[in-house]
Amino acid sequence: MTMSQNQKPVILVAGAAGLQGGAAVTALLAKGDFAIRAIVRDKNSAASQALAAKQVELFETTFDDLEGLTKAAQGATGVFSVQMGSHPGNQGEGTRHAQNLMAAAKAVGVQQVVHTSSPECLDVPHPGPRQVGLLIAAGG
Repeated sequence: MTMSQNQKPVILVAGAAGLQGGAAVTALLAKGDFAIRAIVRDKNSAASQALAAKQVELFETTFDDLEGLTKAAQGATGVFSVQMGSHPGNQGEGTRHAQNLMAAAKAVGVQQVVHTSSPECLDVPHPGPRQVGLLIAAGG
């Protein structure tokens, strides 16, 4: 099992500055068994700095950067993934972003992935979450 410097398994959290990802970070930190690494767009944002104050490791990248996502996933034993759905004009963006994160996790041997998405939670008809679910079920 891969461990961080403090000898705890590392969980990579995508969406850590949002409601779902933030709740996952809070729960994981409260349990005390894990080191948390968060994917952030801007390490200097107020939300990122709030995570850093909780001893969360920040990794700055985007979901379009497969190399950056792969580096972020390196050494993690698990991934908690929150993906937003596609916005008008960006059809398929949410699915593409999730596919990139799953490919990165698979490339470095992440053992477990938990994926959720906002459109799916709101029961909004959207093909992306189903496609991502099928991708995960197929192992990457």
